[in-house]
Amino acid sequence: MADYALERLGPRDFEHLTQAMLLAQVGPNVEVYGDGPDGGRDATFHGEFVWDDDGQTRSWSEVTVFQAKFLQRPVSHQSDFRWLKKHISNEIAAWEKTNRHDESIVLSEAPVQNRRFKFQNILFITNVKLTPATSGTLDRMTEFLSKLIEHKPIKSIGVWHYDKLCRILDSSPAIRGAYAGLITPGDLLARLHLTLPEVRIVDVGLILIQHARNSLAEDQAIRLGESGDPEHGRILIHQIAIDLKVDFLNGHGSSEAAKLAIETGNQRFIKRKDAAAEMPTGCTHLLIFGGPGQGKTTISQLITLAYRLSFANDIEPSMRVENSKFSKEIEFFRSEQIPLPTNRRWPFRVDLAKYAETNGDPTWTHLIKWCATLISERAIFDVTPTQLLSWLKHWPSVFIFDGLDEVVSSDAREKVATSINQLEDDARSHNLDLYIIVTSRPQGYNNELSRLSMQQVTLCPLTKPVSISYARRLIYLRHGNDPVFASEILRRFHTASESKHTSRLLSTPLQTTILTLICEDSARVPQSRWELFNLFYETLYKRESNKTGSVGHLLGQYKHDINYVHEAAARWIEFASNDSTRSVASIPRTVIKSITYDRLLSEGQPVHVARDLAAEIVRATLERLVFLVPMATDSVGFELRSLREYLVARSIASGDGDIIIRRIRLICNHPDWQNIALLAVGSIFSNRQELRGPAIEAIRETQAISDVDLLSPAGSSIALELVADNVANNTPRYLDLLFDHALQLLDHPVHHPQGLRWLTATLAIASSMDGKYVALTKFRIQRNLGRSIEEAATAWGVLASLRSTNIPSPLRDAAIGLDEFAARPRSRTEINLLNIWSGEGVPKLPLANTIVSRSLNPIRPLRLTEISGTHELQLLLDEPGSFKVLQVGEPDASFLILPTDWSAGASFRANVSSDQFRHVALHLDSTLWCIRVAIASVLYQRDTNFDVSVLLTETYEENPIHRIEGET
Repeated sequence: MADYALERLGPRDFEHLTQAMLLAQVGPNVEVYGDGPDGGRDATFHGEFVWDDDGQTRSWSEVTVFQAKFLQRPVSHQSDFRWLKKHISNEIAAWEKTNRHDESIVLSEAPVQNRRFKFQNILFITNVKLTPATSGTLDRMTEFLSKLIEHKPIKSIGVWHYDKLCRILDSSPAIRGAYAGLITPGDLLARLHLTLPEVRIVDVGLILIQHARNSLAEDQAIRLGESGDPEHGRILIHQIAIDLKVDFLNGHGSSEAAKLAIETGNQRFIKRKDAAAEMPTGCTHLLIFGGPGQGKTTISQLITLAYRLSFANDIEPSMRVENSKFSKEIEFFRSEQIPLPTNRRWPFRVDLAKYAETNGDPTWTHLIKWCATLISERAIFDVTPTQLLSWLKHWPSVFIFDGLDEVVSSDAREKVATSINQLEDDARSHNLDLYIIVTSRPQGYNNELSRLSMQQVTLCPLTKPVSISYARRLIYLRHGNDPVFASEILRRFHTASESKHTSRLLSTPLQTTILTLICEDSARVPQSRWELFNLFYETLYKRESNKTGSVGHLLGQYKHDINYVHEAAARWIEFASNDSTRSVASIPRTVIKSITYDRLLSEGQPVHVARDLAAEIVRATLERLVFLVPMATDSVGFELRSLREYLVARSIASGDGDIIIRRIRLICNHPDWQNIALLAVGSIFSNRQELRGPAIEAIRETQAISDVDLLSPAGSSIALELVADNVANNTPRYLDLLFDHALQLLDHPVHHPQGLRWLTATLAIASSMDGKYVALTKFRIQRNLGRSIEEAATAWGVLASLRSTNIPSPLRDAAIGLDEFAARPRSRTEINLLNIWSGEGVPKLPLANTIVSRSLNPIRPLRLTEISGTHELQLLLDEPGSFKVLQVGEPDASFLILPTDWSAGASFRANVSSDQFRHVALHLDSTLWCIRVAIASVLYQRDTNFDVSVLLTETYEENPIHRIEGET
């Protein structure tokens, strides 16, 4: 008899496992019950039930009840025996109490449920081990059960304990395979054959286990080059990573990213014919949003590491950590209180930018094929896509897709999203237990994965204590051999964190890391994001150029030329992002060489000097500065996207003043360029003070095409970010202008990708700059709460977010008392709708009659004769079923029906012009304001999908890139 790790299952999956066993052992007439209240029964059977009780055949008749009793953490035989006795006694006592006078027990978990069920026999199924030795716990349990039902109307009682369940699993390969990821004990390499039904699948599994173990050793390193530190090289995930806090986008609570991902993945995501298991209610996949430098990639690596440890680790969870090859990694998870997965899913992490790079027209490789190819490249034996699919049919998996926003081409991003959606479709058609995790910036996501059932969360800013703790860990990792210097760096960092303006920069792991690097060389602290990245770049450049030797001399002598090369390379990559034929953020080495060569020629260097000097500069740039790193064959790129954006912003804010303002006007409306716009304005405030006023006006004068476009005021979003970023903290007149413009965001329903959580958090930071900003924000919220439901929607949502946050702020304190005011002029129906809005963003448009009565009190019927623009709206919809007219009696009693599962963004037709959308939106009845907002969302995506790079290129006077003489 094999041993199985039943304690890994958890109560829900253990219940499903017992139901599968009953169906196999007793027959299809067993009635099993799904999740939720079951009246104290997990399954029932009517008729003769014959079973083996440790060598004795038992035969029960009439009605038998089955109930699972799961012990999460077995301790010892005696302790576990007492636990089981207690729970069985409590169950019998509770059932007996419901009806003491019936000739059979009435089964009811609680009287209030009013579920009463008569039975004669009861069988408890448990993962508790009962020892068979004389006077062991098995004999004592038999004696206890016999006495328990004396003088009670129960004919028979019994227990299926751990050993019995293991024997059933031994003889049930289908059930064993269905739960293989959860119940296979200890070292999978040695035990895989116990749970999988076929040798060929075991062989594939052995390759994948070895692949995971190799990846554990090779892929858990983070390059500090990602944070721009070429000197100290690489550190490991378990040395520095922290489990970042996330907020749920529906507004309901918070968690930690890795912990949430693992707990979600501990469920099984399939429905099998041999079990009563149902798909878990709610969302089964996870979408993690995070801004620049917030740690999306590191979190994806941390989740992958947890799954690889669980899948490939060679020890039992109860064994001493020191016995494992990966003892340090396991100890890290224990010390950080991050639970390792109990469902030992086979993990595969996909860098989506690299996946997009290796897939080009006219073919696009299926994800399973691509994964099989990568596995084969790192294994002794090849794994075919067919073999990998067979493995996935028998073992649970998790695919971690990192960086959807890093897929630079919109066409490539659409194809990547299609591939992920197709993977989910394949999982359903092949009945795979497959779990998907995706990371992205909010601005890089346009609902491409809306078909998937995804829990959406957003990474929270670091709190000051967490940032300091992270910095301390990083500093002593890098300088542990010099504790005096490490202590001095930490002292400088503490001093910087006490600064009102600098402390706000410590909201992300990246910016915290950069500040520690700056503190190594200087006590000067940056005040804005631009100053942070500029000091970072200059600090590392100075560090390398001050080193002795010819390379250091070269870096010092040709600094302006090398700065130009970095800016031009960053700009080249950013411009290429709008090219639908490109799918990766990199630049060929030959182009870097040509840019350098052309720059030197333009500076008057002779051809033969320029050729040799260009080669030296490129070598020094790639080997010493390492801002640019190898990305693919013969190409390089910026491993840190935020650094690339800083260099583009530096380029944007250089040159003629009128041209700089023209560039600002071009990029401030485009979501993919928003971070660059913020950095560019920061550069202007630091280096081009004469352009501060024109830059602010460029943002404030962002003109909307129509009233509908006012629902997505891009300029207001940038203005709010600039205030929170301390860009104008020393110039009150510009600060006032920016804040006044930012408050326009409260006047319309928010639908932009960053949502209400972002708006609330950023408003709280921005308003804390001055007490008058807190008062102005409170006044604007209070004023809008008393207006129409459309004008009140965002104010209501901000108020709800302030109420739910645990982070103190002057704005949160000032908002106390507004709740009662907000509800005063509202009907219950309007309050329900506003709560849906603030909890879910754009609601699923529940604005009609009884079809939404389950979730919302019905709003008055919307007669077509009362709604102008309705017929035009019907023409905008892609799916006929997503919108229909319901005739009730008389022809004039027609109602507009929008089902609760109708997704506006996905259902509008793509071939309808933007002018038609605007026409319909402006003529819709005010009751349909949320449809107008959904249309505005479509328009926002369309109107910001123009090719910025083409227009920007016109503002640079550059010669075409020349091929260097003699180069191929």
